[in-house]
Amino acid sequence: MAIRPRQIFSLLTLGFCIVITPASASTGETLKSLHKMQTTSLAILADYYMFSGLDGDSRYSRAMDTGIKQFDASLKGLTLENPNTNTAELANIASGWQYYKELIITNRTDIITQGYANAHLVSKLEGKAIELSTKLGQSYEELQTSHPTSVSKWTQYSRKMAVIIQKITAEYTARSANGSGLVVASKVHVINDGGMGKQVKVFNNLLNRLKKAPKTTRAIDKNIDQLSVKWAFIEKSVTNYNENTVPFIVNSYAERITKSLTAIGDHYN
Repeated sequence: MAIRPRQIFSLLTLGFCIVITPASASTGETLKSLHKMQTTSLAILADYYMFSGLDGDSRYSRAMDTGIKQFDASLKGLTLENPNTNTAELANIASGWQYYKELIITNRTDIITQGYANAHLVSKLEGKAIELSTKLGQSYEELQTSHPTSVSKWTQYSRKMAVIIQKITAEYTARSANGSGLVVASKVHVINDGGMGKQVKVFNNLLNRLKKAPKTTRAIDKNIDQLSVKWAFIEKSVTNYNENTVPFIVNSYAERITKSLTAIGDHYN
């Protein structure tokens, strides 16, 4: 029997609520895994659109494979972090990811073998990516809200920014690939709530907050400064996404920005 998305989310939330108590040492690691899974799922989607928009460029095929391995590892890690979680529940959680992964592989294969992907399957792929990201984000927020001291505010800022930059990149690359005529992304407008312009403003607001973080080491000070420089390099392109799109640059810098944000988040965690 197929597992509905609502059931997957309910089981996910139930599993965490059963296992994690306020004193649980695994709460922070679970939050970290959920965040990693969310950003990875979005990065895979962006890499898919880069792959389709650049005539099957193999570097993005490899990037998708790397992302898939990372998501699988994070999902497996949840089992290790929460040994008492019902394995059937985790299997149901994994089914949503499995469907998304199968859609990635199918659409990629179609591009390789026939030069284009099925528009319906591309739409399903994007819908599943959005659904998976949303549910992971909701699970993260519920767990973090019930254990507010498990993550510092600086880590929270950096993680929110990482999700935003990945959502922006996914939509930006989707629009670029759609413009090439190789794919049809009927749901592209729903990736970013309120549109990319609004998310740019939210990102800038969070960046201004993050700049006030205590500079405990020279390395973290440099990292935050470099983050601002990297973002400034693509901000205009993202804001004016309908003019002279540069998906390669946006995707590349978004990856670097996400790595910087991860390092910053880990530092203050």
